[in-house]
Amino acid sequence: MLMITALLPVQYMPYYSFKFALLRTTLHCNFALASLCCVYNLVRPGSDIGIIYCILVPFMAVFANLLAKTRKRMIENVKPEDADVISLELKIRFLLLDHELLFRVPPKANQTLHTASPGDINYDPTGGEGPGSTREKNAARDPIDVVNSMYVAGVRQNPTSCLLRLFVGQFQLLQMGNKAQCLATHEKAATLEPKMDESFLIFRRKRMLHDRFAGGDVIDFIAFEQSLQLATK
Repeated sequence: MLMITALLPVQYMPYYSFKFALLRTTLHCNFALASLCCVYNLVRPGSDIGIIYCILVPFMAVFANLLAKTRKRMIENVKPEDADVISLELKIRFLLLDHELLFRVPPKANQTLHTASPGDINYDPTGGEGPGSTREKNAARDPIDVVNSMYVAGVRQNPTSCLLRLFVGQFQLLQMGNKAQCLATHEKAATLEPKMDESFLIFRRKRMLHDRFAGGDVIDFIAFEQSLQLATK
């Protein structure tokens, strides 16, 4: 039971920071080792198990890091069509992290269009050199296309997964700058019998977008309706 608890962070590592995953895995493995030493001390009081524990701590830390990195490589090598929803999202997050795109500022213009539209996040008709500019689009095009193809394969493999639709919607909003597609994807997710936590995420995202972009014009509405029709097919 102790080892199962220690290995859970490896199987379900947090995808927002791999460094935190390494730290948490190390702490869990050391906790399991300390618990085993405590049990041994109860069986044989007065033993030198504490000294042995102190000697084994660095080795356990190395073992935990190797274990987490091995799991990361396994996730990166899995095919999108063969991966479950969580593994697919981890694979995508690792790819974005390697290209320094995971925590970037959301693009100003829709990455799927050659020109921005009033329905995009932080619409800027002048372009510029900031996030969403032509230069940044070209630099980020390849990994974004790869991620998009991964999501397409994942949706084909898991067409009834509400969680996967939420991940796709988040990608459309934060990486593609496509608010209309994000809303349409969340509308589709709402029809897939979401669980309580998924329903809350859908409500929160839709409420945030509607509050932030209140007063959208006709172009915004048309873009949303077209994306909704494509998502519900």
